Amino acid sequence: MILKRTSQAVLGTLLTVALSLTFTACSGGGSGVNPNEKVATINGTVVTRADYDKIYNKLAKDRKVEDMPEAQQEIFNQILKMTTMNQLIATTLVKQDAREMGIEITKEEVSNFKEQNFSSPEAKKQLEDYLNSEMMSDAEFDEMVREELLMQRVANKISDGKATVTEADAKAFYNKNNSMWKVPETIEASHILISAMDDKLQAEIKATNPSIADSEVAIEMQTKKNQLRKKAEDVMAEVRQKPGQFAELAKKYSQDPGSAKQGGYLSFVGEKTLIPEFWQALKKTPANSLYPQVLETPFGYHIVKAGEHRKPFTMSFADAKAMIIQRLQQEKMEQVMGQWLAKKQATSEISIEPNYQPAQPGQDSLGNSGGNPGDNSGVAVQQVPSEQPAQ
Repeated sequence: MILKRTSQAVLGTLLTVALSLTFTACSGGGSGVNPNEKVATINGTVVTRADYDKIYNKLAKDRKVEDMPEAQQEIFNQILKMTTMNQLIATTLVKQDAREMGIEITKEEVSNFKEQNFSSPEAKKQLEDYLNSEMMSDAEFDEMVREELLMQRVANKISDGKATVTEADAKAFYNKNNSMWKVPETIEASHILISAMDDKLQAEIKATNPSIADSEVAIEMQTKKNQLRKKAEDVMAEVRQKPGQFAELAKKYSQDPGSAKQGGYLSFVGEKTLIPEFWQALKKTPANSLYPQVLETPFGYHIVKAGEHRKPFTMSFADAKAMIIQRLQQEKMEQVMGQWLAKKQATSEISIEPNYQPAQPGQDSLGNSGGNPGDNSGVAVQQVPSEQPAQ
């Protein structure tokens, strides 16, 4: 199910690794690693290997470093090390200022935050799925919330009115970015998938009979696909007999791990989010109806159900205003915080242990440069979007 808009925004903020600190449970870097090993000292505060690993492992997991080619992994690991150290410095400086300002976040504030933003069944389900995927306990999530609230409060104190956005600012942004408000056609979709991917079928056949000839593999694959299509047709017949039980039957039969537990529900989808044959099937299917036949795609065989059809439209300024103001406020806040962190770093005593001195991009682990000398990313690591809106 879909989170209400406010909860989606809050969860998105919590899960972002940027100026705010996002910790997750992970090992201390493997056997033989001392989690209490000193990594850096920042204005007298010792940062440990455990602190370092929490951020590094999170970044590596999010970017799927283990799936990269080996040569690319080495380069990217150096970037991750630099990013991790920048994160540690930034968050430590912010937390130190929070203590100086007397800013604390109580357990009651954390509980109130969760109650306000994750109380609906849909929100609870999405949060539960996130915790499971990250192998994070409720206590660890509470700590993440506490850290985020602390960072937000410090940022608000530092900005002190410098992130104000007027309606005129929002209107100007709206007018300069016309294409952002065009919402394409979407269709509410559900499906039941009987998986029949060629590569997996081929692997299963060869695992069962390693000496099988390629010509025989093709014959065996077609036999299996015929059997799977027959299974899909049988499921479709059962769906027709029990039209009010699509969700229950999807949970029973569907082999799509992403939607089966949701009763086959895919939410509202657009043309750019789907393979062409699936989108065309949805387009031809009236609301609250089944596509008349089993649909074959590279993923297998689908029983497709269409819900509401929504025509394309342009979002009005009235509907977009709150979103725009929030975005512009966030951008101004990040700018103010970036400037504050740069000044804070320049006046702080920061000592990084030799083993944790990150090489700059273009350098190897010994610091030998293949690029311009003196390049430095600074404290705040900014992620540049692929398409920048006009300001």
